[in-house]
Amino acid sequence: MTERALPADVLISPADARIRIERGDAIVLDLIGDDSWARLEAAPKNALRIPPSEFRARLPGLPRERELLSLCT
Repeated sequence: MTERALPADVLISPADARIRIERGDAIVLDLIGDDSWARLEAAPKNALRIPPSEFRARLPGLPRERELLSLCT
């Protein structure tokens, strides 16, 4: 698998993510693959779990009124 760098404007710090979530401005999309999910010690509280293979199909139904923060592997 090839890693691709993300543009700096789409990355936020964990502290900034926490602030946005606590204010209700954002929700977390848990896009962790099944293999990684099985090894997780903890999952983000109140995250919306979507397997990566289902993301494109479920994208139209995601809330648009808040920022979507993704957690993925």
